[in-house]
Order: sequence, then C-alpha cells, then structure tokens
Amino acid sequence: MFVQLLSYIDTFFWFFAIAGTLLFLLRFLLMFVGFGGVEGFGDDHHADTDFKMLSIHSMTGFFMIFGWTGLAALHQFHLHVEWATLVAFGCGLFCMFVLSQLFRGAHKLVSRGRCLNFNDAVGKCGLVYHRIPAKGSGKIIVTYGGFQHEMEAISANAQEIPSFTQVEVVRILDGQKAVVIQK
Repeated sequence: MFVQLLSYIDTFFWFFAIAGTLLFLLRFLLMFVGFGGVEGFGDDHHADTDFKMLSIHSMTGFFMIFGWTGLAALHQFHLHVEWATLVAFGCGLFCMFVLSQLFRGAHKLVSRGRCLNFNDAVGKCGLVYHRIPAKGSGKIIVTYGGFQHEMEAISANAQEIPSFTQVEVVRILDGQKAVVIQK
C-alpha cells in the first residue's frame, strides 16, 4: 500500500516538475522571439511590468519548483510524503515571492523617459549629414534637450544644402520634419 502511494506521489511530483519546466521553457522561447507577452495568453496586461504574485510567470515557477523540490525531498533527502509535499509547497511559494519581488524591483528601474518634442528644435543649429536636395528632404542632426536628435529636413528656400553644412531650424512641419536655412 505504501509503495503504491509512493508511486502515485512520485508521479504527482514528476507531473508538476515536467509540466512546469516545459511551460517555463515555452515561455522563455516565446519571449526570446518576441511572442512571450502575457497578452498572448488572454490577459490584458503587459508581460513583466504588471507582474503579480498570481500570474502565469509565477505559477509556472511554482509548478517547476514544487515538482523538482518534491522529487528531491522524496528521493535525495528521504522525507516522508507529507514532509516532502510541505517542503515542495513552501519552496514553490518562496519561488513565487522571490519572482514577484525581482520583477517589482526591476519595474522600479524602468525610466519612462522624456517626451520628444520636435518643436524644441526651432531656433537650434544643426549639421546636415545627408544632403538636402532643392525639392526633397535630407537628414540633419540637431542637439537640444541635452541630446542629439536625427531629423528629416527640407530647405526653407528650396535650395540644395550639401552635407556637412551648418543649418538653423526655422520651423517644424507635420510635427516632425524640420524646415532649415543654411547658416
């Protein structure tokens, strides 16, 4: 009777270990190729930014740790079934807690950045790095807000402006295209 119960418990732990590991590997591979967001699994939240204690990530970690710890407790440490289950359950919960704290901490490291406003470039000097044809657009580099920005640019007076020429931004068209004059 005990051997048969041990066989069932063994199968029980193997199921969680293999299922959790396969789910973990599947999620890892999907995230690696760009399809691993939670939204792909029917949830409306973003993958790691809204990590909570009960999520697909934490449940996958729980199943994997629960199964492998249960097997180790039974076979390596020779614990009784009740103790092995308690240890596995505790380790699974601990894994969920640690993962939630790691993701919460990582979420605090995210910077939302500053909104890029192309109108801040008006009046600034820049450098043409891809010539601006008389009837067309080229590329300039303008420094404003402490950063260099690449912008598409057209000539204000419909004259060609060669590369490596200093220009001044006089206005912005369509919210992102600079109109420039040669300095």
